[in-house]
Amino acid sequence: TDDIGEEKATLAKAGSLARCVRLPARRDGVGWGSGCHPATRLMCSWLQTPAVCGILAAGVRLCDYGAGSGVLALVACSISASVSAVCVDIEPTSLEAGRRNAAANGLEDRCRFFLPPASALAKDEDFLRRFGEVAKQSEPLLSIDAGPFDVVLCNILSGPLMRLAGTLRSLLRPAGTL
Repeated sequence: TDDIGEEKATLAKAGSLARCVRLPARRDGVGWGSGCHPATRLMCSWLQTPAVCGILAAGVRLCDYGAGSGVLALVACSISASVSAVCVDIEPTSLEAGRRNAAANGLEDRCRFFLPPASALAKDEDFLRRFGEVAKQSEPLLSIDAGPFDVVLCNILSGPLMRLAGTLRSLLRPAGTL
């Protein structure tokens, strides 16, 4: 549709994406992630640097924690066919949007979407208030032994980022890229 073409053009200009990704499920519809936030554009540009492209080309397991609609994972997977991504977000609508975006880009086999581990959600009062008991969630939960990952991305606000520092480190393999 025109919206998708317009979004691809916007991403290409804003983040100088060498490989544009389709985002039919954007924040204005459902979930998070239009791909046009300055921090997202910066991360997309970083993913395309020669050093990071070299890491991605080697074939990596990538975790995008706080993935929203999956923009960063989709860009990484579009850079290298040997990247597989696990996307984690606390918003069930973001996971749905991410799956639609992955399918629109032919990446549904390499981008999987999960809620955080049950142990993390059980302590998250905001999640419990907004979405109810962890056991009643229909979305899949990330296994606590899902890692280690070669690359862990996390493009979220600084407060939650600081609270998640230990979790992010535990997902990363020794000498991995955070």
